[in-house]
Amino acid sequence: MSQDRFGVFDRRIFLKTALISGAALTAGLPARSLLAAGKTPETIRVGFFVETKPTMIAKGEGWFDKLAGGKCGWSEVGSGAEINTAMAAKSLDIGLAIGSSPTAAGISQKLPYELIGMVDNIGPAEDMIVRKAANIKKPADFKGKKVATPFGSTSHFRLLGFLKVNNLTEKDVSVLDLKPDAEVAAWTRGDIDAAYVWSPAKAKMLAAGGEPFPTYKELDAKGYVIADLIVAGTEFSKAYPDAVTGFLRAYGNALDMWKTKPADAAAIVAKRSARPTSSSRRRASRQRQNSRPSRRRSTRPSSCRRRKPRRRVIALCARREAPAIAGEWGRGRAALGSCAHAAAPPHPGPLPDGRGR
Repeated sequence: MSQDRFGVFDRRIFLKTALISGAALTAGLPARSLLAAGKTPETIRVGFFVETKPTMIAKGEGWFDKLAGGKCGWSEVGSGAEINTAMAAKSLDIGLAIGSSPTAAGISQKLPYELIGMVDNIGPAEDMIVRKAANIKKPADFKGKKVATPFGSTSHFRLLGFLKVNNLTEKDVSVLDLKPDAEVAAWTRGDIDAAYVWSPAKAKMLAAGGEPFPTYKELDAKGYVIADLIVAGTEFSKAYPDAVTGFLRAYGNALDMWKTKPADAAAIVAKRSARPTSSSRRRASRQRQNSRPSRRRSTRPSSCRRRKPRRRVIALCARREAPAIAGEWGRGRAALGSCAHAAAPPHPGPLPDGRGR
């Protein structure tokens, strides 16, 4: 497969290998018939990212448990590297929405997992954010600027592509290795001029003096396609093939809702992220005014109080981005109706190392 030193691969080949069509095998079959042929796991250990994608719908509504036939144990991860590390240690059964870059790295390193599904063609969901005050209007304006991204991630892969396509090097641009949360902190301090990353970090920077610098269309056309994928441990998928198929069907059902009923999907995401409605806030306010207990500090741990803004960002992203993201999934043929449990296709060649999304 042709590639350059950045690991660029042909888009058509990538989509052909990642989207192994098998919808006819599972379409229309009831959940019980999928699980009747073999044993089901007691628990399914899943590594996932906190996002506004259909994951939150199927997870919150219990569809993964129902269709996979086992209780899912959820472990939040911040990068594809964490999924690769857990898979190597055999402490995860499924990695959900791992990026194409760490997946390719994992397969090339012969980690004990296989590619079973494609979540999406990431498209604009990961893109460049620039600080308005930095006055970056064209690629040449990046010279002398500091740009952050998680190294080894799909965002890093795209950023390297952006530099190459525009005849820039890392001598022209200071590229910093920062995880999403660290990027937001650096942005708040004014330490960086731009970032290539995904939400909720992207949304937070946009709301704090940032603006989009679209790159994805040009980079997709040049072959720098990035995607979110689903991987399953080889031993797990061999032992529980019906559970793997049921897991994919659960995601497919949530994706259908996201695409066809974005308002309903956004409402579920808001509910699952515990974002109160305006009416519930008014009721709570009236209750406080009526009872008026003595003022005292909250006894909840500070970590609980800090989570509120994050949940609000997730819910807000769901409302604003649902139609756009649904359209991007359609454009990338990302519906899991087009993807069924199958052995991992040939990997597209070495990409950046396994750290990052």
